[in-house]
Amino acid sequence: ELWVGDDQVPVLDPRAVDVLEPYLTCYTIVYDGIEPKSRRERKQSFSRLKGIWQLGTLALKALDDERRGLESSASDSRFENTVALIRSGPLMVVEYMKMPRGGDRKCVGVFLGHSDADEALHLSEPPSHDTWNPNSQRLRDAYPDDPEKRELLQEMVRSIVRRIKNHCSEFLKELNPSRDPPVAPGTRRLQQILASVMNAKKLDRPHPPLRHSDPFEIRISERRVNSEATSVVEARVRIKLRSAAQADRVSALVSIIPAVVVDDNMRREVSGRVSLAFMSVDGEDVDLSANEQGVAVDVCKDRDTVVDMSSESFNRDYYARLDVVVTNQSNESAADGGISRENGGPPS
Repeated sequence: ELWVGDDQVPVLDPRAVDVLEPYLTCYTIVYDGIEPKSRRERKQSFSRLKGIWQLGTLALKALDDERRGLESSASDSRFENTVALIRSGPLMVVEYMKMPRGGDRKCVGVFLGHSDADEALHLSEPPSHDTWNPNSQRLRDAYPDDPEKRELLQEMVRSIVRRIKNHCSEFLKELNPSRDPPVAPGTRRLQQILASVMNAKKLDRPHPPLRHSDPFEIRISERRVNSEATSVVEARVRIKLRSAAQADRVSALVSIIPAVVVDDNMRREVSGRVSLAFMSVDGEDVDLSANEQGVAVDVCKDRDTVVDMSSESFNRDYYARLDVVVTNQSNESAADGGISRENGGPPS
């Protein structure tokens, strides 16, 4: 029973919530094993991984045009093109994972993990239990004496997330047929003639010279240092001019920006940038405030400019990715290109 003051009110029923209705349809398909009723629904069981492990079942349902035209659709927009991720154990929605946009048509879905994948999915969740991350700290620390087992669990999570996105993209493509208007045979022939004429006029024009828009070669070596509740990222960045660059030496600005992320694929930021705690160039400490606009360095072809850094501490449950930005400041025309940007490897 549910009471508000002295009045008894009806108990909340998810089946009466319009936003949840298509999810309930998908959930019935995957949980009860019901087959889709039309082409606007799809059921896909993910095949075994390495011939042994089952991963789960995905159901997708297109949202009707009438439904998307309702005045309440604004409040539903955050659910459009999302898939509810559910583990087989607790049967609770971990996340409404956003899918890539695929035109005007929208869909929703439910993925129910198989019991074979429950351990991997459980370890991939952070303490907040709001996403599946194959690079979660708990998953990376699992089975220290059995790396093959740990890698298998990580591959399960990666495969599940990848397959969900791929099947959703394919489903949306089927819902959004090509809008190219039909072309009459005579019109197509006219297009071919005009194209040949236009190309013929360009034959006497010289090709523009090739330019190397990125004259810098950037290599990043990084590691994560964990404490009980926090982590820091330490990195060494090596910068030099590519052999194809026209100058042997240029002046540049270097900026290193650590950013906290939840998932290395989604690149979804949690708390944005992390400050630097230390930075040096070729062994000499530099003022950290200069990193905002860029630290002045000389970049050469014959040697590396070495930048060492460490970040401030951040929550150990999150991950950090380094963005290294190198801006060409040379006035010499012999130095092609302007700005080079390099990301580190998988989030540390």
